[in-house]
Amino acid sequence: MQPLKTFMISAVASSAAWNELEAFLLENLFHPHFLCLEIITELWCFFMRYAETETSINIVSQLFLLLKFLASPEEVLVPLSTLRKVARSLCIILSYASSATVDQVYTCALNDENSSKSSILHLALLMEGFPFGSLSGGIKELAVKKMFSSFAGYLESYSKNHRAINAPPSNWGVIGFPVHALASALQRCEIKDDSIVDEKSITAMFKFTISLINMYGTAPDSVKDHLAKHISSMLDIIPNTRHLCAFSEMEKLTLQLHTLFLSFTSGSHPTLIDHDFSQGLVSWRDFWGWC
Repeated sequence: MQPLKTFMISAVASSAAWNELEAFLLENLFHPHFLCLEIITELWCFFMRYAETETSINIVSQLFLLLKFLASPEEVLVPLSTLRKVARSLCIILSYASSATVDQVYTCALNDENSSKSSILHLALLMEGFPFGSLSGGIKELAVKKMFSSFAGYLESYSKNHRAINAPPSNWGVIGFPVHALASALQRCEIKDDSIVDEKSITAMFKFTISLINMYGTAPDSVKDHLAKHISSMLDIIPNTRHLCAFSEMEKLTLQLHTLFLSFTSGSHPTLIDHDFSQGLVSWRDFWGWC
């Protein structure tokens, strides 16, 4: 690795050599072999660690454009999809960038409320550990408040729509975007500021989750996957607000989950094991271990 880093330093002195090396590094962010991808990511991290802010912003902008080509609502919720793999590499690279660079990425690239692609990329990066800790104070505070308010708005909309999970608005691009975004931020991005979650939101949160579990039991196979992902994300969110929740609410939700999985063992829902409950159940198990 050290000879490659030395060559990288030497290439910067020549615009022609650097252009060729830059193209090589960008292309190989899509390399299918994990070891090659790790080497390329490490070289980009080395570059970001020492590059000037303006240069690093330009590079990250190019990386982000590459990621945009992969933006897909189908791929964003699949952990090993090409979109998520490249998003993971970009998050690692951003962890070595300056706060000014991370601020620029968030405010200019990820904060476009009118772009479904922007929302998809936003979610992909949150799921892969976007470095929220590197955002400057004011921008980080606004980002966290926006996620919590979007989540509360989604729960309210669900209640007003007679507990129906509708197709996502064009600016979200993913069904349940606010739920998955907040779950990912709380779990992977070290977001601990839940002071803006009020009692009304907590009550709505439990009603929403229990309703999803009940819906899952009778839902057609075509929507079970979406419901499973919703439930998993809610089971990631709730333990992070446990000190605000009543024990009776926790107990009722646990009984609902128990009933659901009993129906699985009896053969009523043979497709259950195929859906993405695992991460949410780990969070729920850890919660009861904490209690």
